Amino acid sequence: MVHLLVKSSPILLFIFLYCFYILLNKYRAYENPVIVTSLGKIQGKYLTLDNGDIASIFLGIPFAEPPINERRFKKPIKKEPWKEGIYKAIEQSKSCYPHFGKIEKLINNSEDCLYLNILTPEIKKYKNLPVVVWIHGGGFSVGSNSFGNIKEIAENFISKKIIFVSIQYRLGALGWLYMKENNIGNIGFWDQARALEFIYDHIQHFGGNKSNIIMLGESAGAASVNALTISPSTRHMIHKSIELSGSILAAWSNFDIKILEENSKKFINQLKCNITDTLSCIQKIKIKDILNVTEKLYKNLNTTSFGIFGPYLSGDFFSDGIIYGIKQSRGIQSLSGLTNNEAAYFKTDKDIPNEAMNIIHPEMPLENCNNDLLMYRPIKEYVEDITLSTWIQGPISMVVIIIGLIGNLHSIRVVFKSTINTSTTISLIALALWDVLLLVVSLLHHNLYTFILWLDEFFNNKSKVQNWIFYNLSYNPYFMACILNGLLACTHMASTWMLIYVTAQRFFAVSRPLSFLSNDSSLSKKRRRASYVKSSITKIKIPCLLSIICGIISLPCSFEYYIVECMGSNGYINKIVKPSALFENRKYIIFYRSILLPILQSLGPITIISILTFKTISNLKIMMRRRALILLQQGRNSIFFSDKDKTKSLQLISALLLGKFILLRCFPTFLEIVKLIHGQKFLLTDVADLLIIFNSATNCFVFVVVKAAFETRRLKKARDRQRQMVANAAVQMLRISRFIASDKSLLLNDDGEERHTMENNFT
Repeated sequence: MVHLLVKSSPILLFIFLYCFYILLNKYRAYENPVIVTSLGKIQGKYLTLDNGDIASIFLGIPFAEPPINERRFKKPIKKEPWKEGIYKAIEQSKSCYPHFGKIEKLINNSEDCLYLNILTPEIKKYKNLPVVVWIHGGGFSVGSNSFGNIKEIAENFISKKIIFVSIQYRLGALGWLYMKENNIGNIGFWDQARALEFIYDHIQHFGGNKSNIIMLGESAGAASVNALTISPSTRHMIHKSIELSGSILAAWSNFDIKILEENSKKFINQLKCNITDTLSCIQKIKIKDILNVTEKLYKNLNTTSFGIFGPYLSGDFFSDGIIYGIKQSRGIQSLSGLTNNEAAYFKTDKDIPNEAMNIIHPEMPLENCNNDLLMYRPIKEYVEDITLSTWIQGPISMVVIIIGLIGNLHSIRVVFKSTINTSTTISLIALALWDVLLLVVSLLHHNLYTFILWLDEFFNNKSKVQNWIFYNLSYNPYFMACILNGLLACTHMASTWMLIYVTAQRFFAVSRPLSFLSNDSSLSKKRRRASYVKSSITKIKIPCLLSIICGIISLPCSFEYYIVECMGSNGYINKIVKPSALFENRKYIIFYRSILLPILQSLGPITIISILTFKTISNLKIMMRRRALILLQQGRNSIFFSDKDKTKSLQLISALLLGKFILLRCFPTFLEIVKLIHGQKFLLTDVADLLIIFNSATNCFVFVVVKAAFETRRLKKARDRQRQMVANAAVQMLRISRFIASDKSLLLNDDGEERHTMENNFT
């Protein structure tokens, strides 16, 4: 019968075989896949999806020993192998305890919670698949890796041939308590690191590629992903990262270590464990008491965080420092983003105390202390490949500043002891003082901080110097830069205009060489001598007036940044620095920053100094021609040659000052204009700053040290000429005396031999 049916209709045979294939697949769907790892055998289960794909699911795989009893509050320990039997990973594990809650309601929670879930396409059918590792959010206080709709998640990833892994980590006090003396802190991050290490070591047994691990997290999970990419313990295991609505640098995602330590001490005191062996005591406390104490502390603290415990950006998990870690993680491809109504859900939660959630909404009474502004510059400098920029702003600038301070202070000392007329002395001292102030302000404004970063980078100190200064000296470089911004602009301008004043004095001294002498001695006798105070005021009025004008003109720079109060993650009011509305005013940027300041700081001064320098050199030549005629007619050759050398020295100094000003003061302005046109270029900015401080460091050096060198050279030449004249006079006197003695046979010949011998003997 069957033979006849088959012979008459082959279609029936095809239908029979197809039905048999479907039944076979249905049967296989109920089989349990088994994976063999170095820990032992792991049994999961199959799940048939709506599109016909088959997913292999492994739930509740332990990646560490249970963190209970003596392991509570300690780093996770690697899971020991199960030598015999098969580990059945077919049910989801219990979640970690939240930061607080009623123990009676937390029936699906446990301290033994370090487990992960793996969803993979059909086992043994695929190899080297990409692996997505999901870290749940919840403010480091709540959450779990449990699947709400496992079938939907499997369809999203299995259809694209991607392995999906979700992990758990300890929350609240169990995961984020801080005890410095016991090296306890960031335990939750160490749980995540242990899970990632387990995945890295064993994912190949599930068909995954350990060289293609993609970390995925949302909210606190995104901050955790960010932290794992920075930490030296984990970043080598990560290929890509996706961070949704979170960053470890956000104000809510990390604690000030002092606040975290204070909260931890309050927690321990509430548990009555402030004894010698504190760790042993809190390890024996019932979980119910831990949750109750945490809830009590949380509701009594005016905090803007999601809990009273959380991560901190130091310690052994970030052993080489945040900045260095970010630099080292540049090879990890990263994608980050946020939602349209970020964290709007929390506004409806009545259990959130003290308006903590106002940090994410514009109607907040005090804005959140966002550290982005404080973190941006050093991160930018270290993420970009600008080692030369760090050297310029750090050690090179520090050397220039130190040498400049020593040189200017030495110049002031030399000027005080010099015989220069009092007006010139005051102008040179004013120039030196403004240059000293400029160097000190520049040091405090940005050079000191960059030098600290350079020290940590160059000596691989892992931010030890930076952290010590920040935490022990409470040094905030951006707060300092805000305060000194206007003063820095004022010193730039005042130093330049003091240089113009000194140049003008030299010009008038050359143009009126006899202005310091009275034409009528009788008038000088009758003229009443001014008092010392009045005389001093008269001589310092121009430097003071120039200083006041520079301060008024640069006053708007003091308002480019301002200090605002905000609510910190510790619940206290802090102060941060923010750019003012001036940076959004196009007229201010164009007319003041791009036109007025460059004209007053460099373009105008270079024009004035150039004119005065050329006029000074020209007047020196004219004056020396007139003086030469008088001196040569009077036979005062020595004075003529001395004045000639002095004139050359003055001309060289004038030319040197002009060239130095063009290179060190006008060229930085050109770099600033290029920066405004082509955007922010750190190297251009750093070179401009270095040239400006180098200009101030060498102003008085040229006026005093170089001039002293020229003066020494001139005096040496004058002494040589004087010796030559004395020798010539002695020879002539000898010839005259011999002639008078009528001993003509002893008269000297003009061949120069006897004369040369006489000169040597005289010398």
